[in-house]
Amino acid sequence: MQISPFWRVAFLMILAHALQTTWLSAPLFGLARPDLSFLVALSSALLGGFEVGAVSGIAAGLLGGLGAAWHPGSFLISRAIPAAGLGALSTRFSAWHPVAPPACAFAATLGCDALFFLISPTDFSPSWWINHAITTGILHAALIWPVFLLVARVVKPSQRSLFA
Repeated sequence: MQISPFWRVAFLMILAHALQTTWLSAPLFGLARPDLSFLVALSSALLGGFEVGAVSGIAAGLLGGLGAAWHPGSFLISRAIPAAGLGALSTRFSAWHPVAPPACAFAATLGCDALFFLISPTDFSPSWWINHAITTGILHAALIWPVFLLVARVVKPSQRSLFA
């Protein structure tokens, strides 16, 4: 019996959220706190396309919003749209190109923060948002490859897996 990639993404998403809210709850290197569930959603979108990206983006947004107890709808929209968009664009380039996952993670993080700023503009100052978006984008670009390789190994069905 083969387990569906959606259930594998769900398991990784919950595991990433648990790690993010326990061991990695402090800012990494004093810069920013990585959003591991968003990185799982982006990796899933790169590998699985639009549908997997949309579903995993929604899951990352719900987990992030409910875990932070801060605007769960804003988290949902700001995570789902970049992941779904990245999934739709992933057919136009090779996700395995060495620059593709970091560039996509940086761009999606900027898009995510821009959406969140548009949804709730009075929560923080624009200078804080710009600094946060760039710092988090760089951090996500640096951390995407381990997450991407884990998602490629676990989520893809065994007959299509790169490492099978």
